[in-house]
Amino acid sequence: MLSSPDCEELLRHKGINGGLLELLRPFGERIAGRVVIRDSTGASRPWDDFGIRFTGVRDGLEAPRLVEHEKKEQETEDKQVAELSEYKPARLRSGGDALQIDEVVERHLEYAEHQASSKETDYLNVKDKRDTPDTSPFYALYLRRLLSGTILSPHETFSHPVTQVIAISSRNPAPIEELRNLYASSNTGDHRLPQFVNNEFLRYYVLVHDEDYDDIKKSTTLYEQMKRHFGLHCHLLRLRSTQCLPTDDESMRLPQCEWQSAAEELTEILTRETLDDDEDPTPYIFESDAAAVRSFVREMATQSIIPGMERMTATWNDQVAAKRRGISGRFISLSKRFTGFSGRSATGPTSSSNSNYNSTSQSYRPDTPEALMRKLADYALMLRDFKLAAATYESIAPDYKNDKAWRYYAGANEMAALTTLLSVGNMTAKYRVETVDQFLENAYYSYTTRCASPFYAHRGLALCVELLRSRAGSALDDASRWLGRIIEDRLVGPVGHALLTERVAGCYAARAGVGALNSGNRKRKAAFWSVLAASAWVELDKFQQAEKCLRLAGEMYGEEGVLFDGMKGFIEQLSTAVEQTRPAVAFHDRAEADVAEVQTEQVDQRTHRKSVSIATAGAGFDPLGVANVSGPRSPVLERPELTQDGFE
Repeated sequence: MLSSPDCEELLRHKGINGGLLELLRPFGERIAGRVVIRDSTGASRPWDDFGIRFTGVRDGLEAPRLVEHEKKEQETEDKQVAELSEYKPARLRSGGDALQIDEVVERHLEYAEHQASSKETDYLNVKDKRDTPDTSPFYALYLRRLLSGTILSPHETFSHPVTQVIAISSRNPAPIEELRNLYASSNTGDHRLPQFVNNEFLRYYVLVHDEDYDDIKKSTTLYEQMKRHFGLHCHLLRLRSTQCLPTDDESMRLPQCEWQSAAEELTEILTRETLDDDEDPTPYIFESDAAAVRSFVREMATQSIIPGMERMTATWNDQVAAKRRGISGRFISLSKRFTGFSGRSATGPTSSSNSNYNSTSQSYRPDTPEALMRKLADYALMLRDFKLAAATYESIAPDYKNDKAWRYYAGANEMAALTTLLSVGNMTAKYRVETVDQFLENAYYSYTTRCASPFYAHRGLALCVELLRSRAGSALDDASRWLGRIIEDRLVGPVGHALLTERVAGCYAARAGVGALNSGNRKRKAAFWSVLAASAWVELDKFQQAEKCLRLAGEMYGEEGVLFDGMKGFIEQLSTAVEQTRPAVAFHDRAEADVAEVQTEQVDQRTHRKSVSIATAGAGFDPLGVANVSGPRSPVLERPELTQDGFE
């Protein structure tokens, strides 16, 4: 996303301080209507949940945290302001920090603990048949934040731009020249991305027309001129520049962007905590503006982005992948491995004379076959052609290994495991052990030992665990084993440790028994891991979560028989610790209620808002079901409806 200063000024005048990017991001998470995509065989398939992600030109290039700081139990307002200053706008959408994900989930947990002690019904005390350890909304939130951070890395292209939106407004005095300057800035100027990013991607030109003050005839004429100069990948976006107020007709809040990084959510939380309780910084927009943006996003995705990706995928598959799969490609690969012969040229300092891998920058040039093969596989995955993606990842991994490009090798194995689980229907246990487990082992070892990248190792295992879990049967044992690997190697923080322990219990609890005796079930293992999860929550002072885990453990142990004395004593200790917190929590809630009542009488008679749990929904392909899980929300993120306050 690259927009001119006049376009950003129009959006700020409209009340959207984040500019055009802030306006477009929420509407890209789920494209309205059905999207049809063609795979490598020419078959078309419709999708109802396709989405695109809008990012800034520098997102993902910097670390998400400027200064490491220890979290205090009691934070004053001055401390919150100091922490807020650590997150600058350029760093908000960067991910890759597991500690920040822990911090975000912990804030939601603290709010949930407070709400669960009140009389209101929420997600912690609803009695439901589905209330099992594997339906925790906090784990869904944890997984969503794990996946939503943008990291611009050479070894994978999911965060590399597919299309760049270049926008100007109808207020611009020299629009065509401004568009050319913006293009030059993105191509060779200040906004040029790193050299490992292929700069030959589609540019999409947008003219933002001011409906309130500018002449639509002049804007239409300019729009036609843009199409003559830059081609058909253009759009005329008609927006009102007047700031929308909550009391205006057809007003609506700008939707919340659900797939955001942990750093971005922390910044929003800290910002809202410094505001007065009645202030709501969320901008409002007109319904006509929302309709215009939805139409723009759909048109760009269906007429420009997806067809362009389909063409590039077909080209790379025919010109690069097909040659490497043929006899000549195999001969070159074998010659490179055993004789040192290669038809490729080296570029800069490399690990060997016949390799395209630059060991200094730890990357391939974007026009080399290895980089194009990785991009082909990533595009195929984004277009949901899982078979092509799996075959490409598997075929390119040995070349990365020969070049000792270990991060590329780990990433190829990680995605090969994931796409294999997505593409293969009926998978035997033997095939899973020989293929998926081997891919995961290669990826995990390379990420943790050769590359020192525990975040990628955690992300890859977490995704594949959910896909294994969806297959049921013996795959649930594999999912539990890989989760145990993450816990054992301490790739997560304290909150992540407790959540993953709960998840292990959920995997074992989902294992169904066979026959009248229900043999082969894992109820006792599930109960054991639930007790471990309860212990982890007690250490974090999250007693409501601990109580839930203990209750579930008691139910599962009750089905399977009597416990041995040591486990009984341990559970009794945990239960005592949970019971001892109830009076203190109740007293704290009564004290807060008394203070709130006194303040209400002293200030005014307006009704105060009630905190509620907001259901979160993701966008795009969601095979894990994460986006449809009702997730917890922090009270500072909630957006209360305005009430009548007695003022005209």
